[in-house]
Amino acid sequence: MEADIWFEPELVLEIVASEITLSPIHKTGLDLIRKSSGFALRFPKFTGKIRYEKAVEDASTGEEVFALYKRQSKINHEK
Repeated sequence: MEADIWFEPELVLEIVASEITLSPIHKTGLDLIRKSSGFALRFPKFTGKIRYEKAVEDASTGEEVFALYKRQSKINHEK
């Protein structure tokens, strides 16, 4: 997947998604669970909240997305 436009990050936006899935295309958390797979947000939505109190460097890391992925799996197994 190639980006149409590249820009310098300036804002941290709050996003929610219905779930986090493994993806052979997306690179966040690459190889943390499966070789050559990262994480994708399924049906991502902008909450309307811009996180002015956070610097770009404070945005979620691949490891934090991995923790969210594991937590959703645990919640789904408890149902």
